[in-house]
Amino acid sequence: MWRSWTLPPRRSFANSALFKETPDENVIHQQGWYRVNSPNRAFRRATAVLALLLCTPLLCLAQPPDPAEKAHWFSHGYTPLWGATQDGTFSPASYLLVHDIVIDTGTVMTIEGGTTIFALRNARIVVKGRLVCDGAAVAPVKFVALPPQDYYVPPSGVDTPRWDGIVVERGGELVLRHARLTGTLQGVEAKPGFERLWLDSVAFGSTVDARVVVAGRVAPVKNVALFSLRTSDIEAASASATQRPRWKAPVRIGCGVAMAAGVGLYIGGQVGIVKNQSLYDTARDAGSIAKFKDARDAARSVRTIGLAVLCGAAAGFAVTFIIK
Repeated sequence: MWRSWTLPPRRSFANSALFKETPDENVIHQQGWYRVNSPNRAFRRATAVLALLLCTPLLCLAQPPDPAEKAHWFSHGYTPLWGATQDGTFSPASYLLVHDIVIDTGTVMTIEGGTTIFALRNARIVVKGRLVCDGAAVAPVKFVALPPQDYYVPPSGVDTPRWDGIVVERGGELVLRHARLTGTLQGVEAKPGFERLWLDSVAFGSTVDARVVVAGRVAPVKNVALFSLRTSDIEAASASATQRPRWKAPVRIGCGVAMAAGVGLYIGGQVGIVKNQSLYDTARDAGSIAKFKDARDAARSVRTIGLAVLCGAAAGFAVTFIIK
């Protein structure tokens, strides 16, 4: 026989010791049950649904690789780097970047000499921690683009797919010793706030590979014997640039104005000399002859002054470039 249950009268939480004040939970009592309607419950449900929707693509990406693709890479002699984050020491072998990898803050990834890192199209290495490529003259560390014939799904539209190179983020450190970079879109990029960039005996395959971008400025290079730079060095250089003498700009402007005035005086004096000389030659009476002679001499003085002003201003303008 079914037993019927009746709910007791609703009592206030404040006046009842039988119920705990847990507005987000089912309150159970031997005489019945209550479910407290709270806006927090709807908010938590909406948050859970939103989190599920956002995490679904990540769960799909976290699925294990296709066994056929994995077998393809191993059959061609490549060791794929499936993890999104990498660290530790990599002994000499042929590794493959199947996607972007990140060296997190506080971690170190060391690549020993004789190692070759192949990269798929648009893959890149993002350094937030420390990447050390410890190669040697006889056994350099190589970063190359994967040949099109070795792709699991052959690329279309391009002859040689390029990868995105190495990006050093804020606080990251990159040390390349005896390394070779080929087939990249931009080579090495050090973003503002990077810790250190050390290139020792690094060779690039082409002008495109040799793009070294430091804090937004492009420094195209071919082969680097030794290149060391820290963010503090850039900040010091910027500080010294801002501390340059400020008197140079106004002096140069003044010298420019003086040179223009000197040129004007010189041309005006020369015109006066020619004009008064012509009048002097055609004059017949003594008064006119003396008058034009004095005007000609005055024009010669103006020309001399203009030449002196022009030379002095030009010398002053040149001095502003000589003095550091």
